[in-house]
Amino acid sequence: MNKTVFLKRTALPAMLAVAMLALWRVPEPVIETEADVRMTLPDRIGEWQGHAVLFCQNPDCMRGVLWNPGDETTCPTCESELHIKSYAENTVLPADTEIVRKRYAHPRGPTLLLTIVLSGADRASIHRPERCLTAQGATITSRRIVRIEDDAGSAFSMTCFDTQQTRGHGQAVPGVFCYWFAGQNRETPFHWERMAWTGMARLFQGRVTRWAYISISGESDAAATRHDEYIVPFARKARAALLAKGNPPPSRQ
Repeated sequence: MNKTVFLKRTALPAMLAVAMLALWRVPEPVIETEADVRMTLPDRIGEWQGHAVLFCQNPDCMRGVLWNPGDETTCPTCESELHIKSYAENTVLPADTEIVRKRYAHPRGPTLLLTIVLSGADRASIHRPERCLTAQGATITSRRIVRIEDDAGSAFSMTCFDTQQTRGHGQAVPGVFCYWFAGQNRETPFHWERMAWTGMARLFQGRVTRWAYISISGESDAAATRHDEYIVPFARKARAALLAKGNPPPSRQ
């Protein structure tokens, strides 16, 4: 066997062995308890009025219900328990995953759904957004990165999808879905970048960071650009209200 063939056949097993040894020597990671965002959504964001959304835990119903403090906590349809997480979320996601969401109505514009998913110890708390959308029956028709600057000159970026959702009688309903991630005093619109920072923190610092997956969604009217007239200012105001620290995280975008 010549030297070149020998190196090709032994390089990969050797690299795997080194990686396994490194992981074996890494101590049990410390799970961070604090997050970069507040997990309490405000009742108002600018001109938008918010209402909590609870979900029926009956798998034969699973209805979403707008809820206000003082309302009943049972489903108006089947009288089963209502919960902040949907039945699917409670079934599939790790138990330490935290979720908050509210539906925000604008007096002269579209209604938007703001959701924050906060990861726990298991990285399965947050899935690739495209996977969740398509699993819910949506078709992604286009995607773009939207950069937003706040009043203080700090900038962040969101990934935005234009979608089509087929409803009853075959009606195609256009929509928009935007998201970004916040954690480790960073923000990114890219799932792969969040995963890279998560892996490096776990391997080199022994930390499990609690990342927040922030999404804003709603039905779209005629053109995506018109919907952006509401998505962008809402995202700007929502970010200012959600950041847990006085100063915004340094933008990496």
